[in-house]
Amino acid sequence: MPFTPFHMGPGLLWKGLQPAGLSLITFGLAQVLIDLEPLYVLKTGKDFLGVPGHLHGISHTILGATVIGVLAGAFGRPLTHLGLWILGQSSFIPVPWRVIWWSAFFGTYSHLVLDAVMHRDVEPFVPFSRSNPLVGLIDVGTLHWFCITTALVGTVMYLSLHLWRQYNSRNVVP
Repeated sequence: MPFTPFHMGPGLLWKGLQPAGLSLITFGLAQVLIDLEPLYVLKTGKDFLGVPGHLHGISHTILGATVIGVLAGAFGRPLTHLGLWILGQSSFIPVPWRVIWWSAFFGTYSHLVLDAVMHRDVEPFVPFSRSNPLVGLIDVGTLHWFCITTALVGTVMYLSLHLWRQYNSRNVVP
């Protein structure tokens, strides 16, 4: 299903482990961009290449994920800065380009791997091969629990660190 929140789990875990090392806005943008094709297929019945009923087409290949990663990276920095400004977190601006690019490509490639494990119509190696050696590697229920667990653990880690930093900044003895 397009725009599933399950895909945010690995990004939230990384954010919990390395708060300054991931832009969740750019990571999330990559998740949405890669699923525009399945949304288009659901609306029109054909993928971007005109193949009928093929839900996960070119966007769910290594080549497609790379192109989408470039788009997410290019638009991710201004959107991240806008998001931080709206949230009142302008002290974190500018977000380094290396963080933006990591977030964009981590977003597209993790999405591709998760969908390749779950969906039979994902062909990650097109145009070189139509095979998908990842499909069924683990069952869908385990995959969902992995995504939920990484999201919860990452969120708890991030919030705990944030609260600890706030507590310590208030209790500094001059």
